[in-house]
Amino acid sequence: EDFVRRWIAFMLQHPGTRPEVAVAFRGDEGTGKGTLARALMQIAGVHGLTVSSNEQFAGRFNAHLRNVAFLYADEVKWKDDPAAQGILKQLVTEPVISYEAKGKDIVPGRNLVHLMLTSNERRIVPAGINARRFAVFDVRDTHRNDRTYFGRIADQMEAGGLQAMVHDLSNLDLGDWHPAQHIPRTNALADQKLQSLDPATQYWAQLLDKGELPGVSAS
Repeated sequence: EDFVRRWIAFMLQHPGTRPEVAVAFRGDEGTGKGTLARALMQIAGVHGLTVSSNEQFAGRFNAHLRNVAFLYADEVKWKDDPAAQGILKQLVTEPVISYEAKGKDIVPGRNLVHLMLTSNERRIVPAGINARRFAVFDVRDTHRNDRTYFGRIADQMEAGGLQAMVHDLSNLDLGDWHPAQHIPRTNALADQKLQSLDPATQYWAQLLDKGELPGVSAS
């Protein structure tokens, strides 16, 4: 996806500017959905962090995020927790957030986080009907569990591919492009919005999508 390529280029070229959009990849196990995130973790170095639960980045204590430029949320499961969802949305869009460590005073600080999420869950982000913070993509299963394919990618990255990627994306002409103004309307994002609805609204939305009422003949 061109959006993802530009999102990464934006992070490399403007590490101190929030993209205001989190990128999320949804797919089955073994489809390689975390391959890109792991490469970006290498690029970010000490300013990269991997988390595996929403409490680790959308909980009360968040001082460990203060120097994080790239945050990779791997297989995070979202519960119906309005507080955690509110913190996530702040992390994606707010220029200044409050940082708190255990036993320490809360202090404000710049928010430098560029967030990427991956999961095999159907609901990967808490995207409401008017969501404007998430770009969500389904990962194809073409190379699921294909060790040879992913092994070649790993070999290429170790043989200079990672440095080449950084060079190419650091020099990509973005002009005045900003992620928040170009969020793609994918089927995966539409499904996230559907999953965030209450059961009754989900039911009616599905009926509208089918265009027919149960038990009613179209003839």
